Amino acid sequence: MNRILKTCGVALAALFIILPLHAKDGIIRGSYVNLRKEAKFNSPIVSKKMRGDTYKILFEEKNWLKVSFADGTEGWLYRTLIEKTGEKKDAVAKDDKKTAASAVTDPKKQASTKSPAKTDKASAKSVEKPVVKKVTAPSEPPATIVEVAGTAEELYNEAIRLYEKKKYTQALEKNQVANKKAPQNAEILNNIGNCQFKLGRIEDALVSWQNALKISPRSGKICNNLGIAFYQLDKNKEAIEYYKKAILFEPDFSDPYYNLASVYGFSGHFEDAVVNYRKFLELSPDSTMKKLAEERIVYCERQIEKNAKKNG
Repeated sequence: MNRILKTCGVALAALFIILPLHAKDGIIRGSYVNLRKEAKFNSPIVSKKMRGDTYKILFEEKNWLKVSFADGTEGWLYRTLIEKTGEKKDAVAKDDKKTAASAVTDPKKQASTKSPAKTDKASAKSVEKPVVKKVTAPSEPPATIVEVAGTAEELYNEAIRLYEKKKYTQALEKNQVANKKAPQNAEILNNIGNCQFKLGRIEDALVSWQNALKISPRSGKICNNLGIAFYQLDKNKEAIEYYKKAILFEPDFSDPYYNLASVYGFSGHFEDAVVNYRKFLELSPDSTMKKLAEERIVYCERQIEKNAKKNG
């Protein structure tokens, strides 16, 4: 039986064999993805690319693609976070909400016409491929660390595939072993939190995301996830704080605007809710949440009018 290696870094192959491809088009499907210098998940980030950005595929190496964007930037993208033009859209979580690490929960497709506040917590948006589904109690037994072979990168990538298949317990196990091999990797810790959140272990997810933020303190994705966790725990003050941090660190990341608007609507700050819903729609005009956001804007504006009449 293979032993779990106790290393502080990530064991990666020293040599990659890269074969050129005929240039193909592709498009970013998550809220944003990290464009990396090399074909490995702990490589320096060259740039952050947003949903809808298109690129040319230059090379392919296993699960990585070397791409070129119209602005001249080149780098490597992890395959499951994007798709080639014409391919079936990848089923990646928002939480993503949306990168492999970011997507936590899926949005509700219908809004309540009586009180959007009751649906806000079930429609919070998170995080890369990783938006928010109603959190349910885990249907599987708690995850345990098992002896698993492979490098941290291989385990991390396998965990992403399991997560996309909604096998959250198995994905958690893979991520936990990957964390043993690369304990200072924020993306692995963020994904551990994603799995725990999906299994209904909100407080555990909170701790994992807090630890991830210590390593990557200016991550809008992780801050957004923390906001979702605090919101689910009915700690609106803390949720607002982290949503605002996510916006401060990554002002073009649309999800925290939607989530912040949800908290404001829930707490009766309808003017602030409208401002943030509109900002979300400005950044994500083609979002699947567009209709719901527009319905909530109408609801909040009606509440503003009612309050004005009462006070007038």
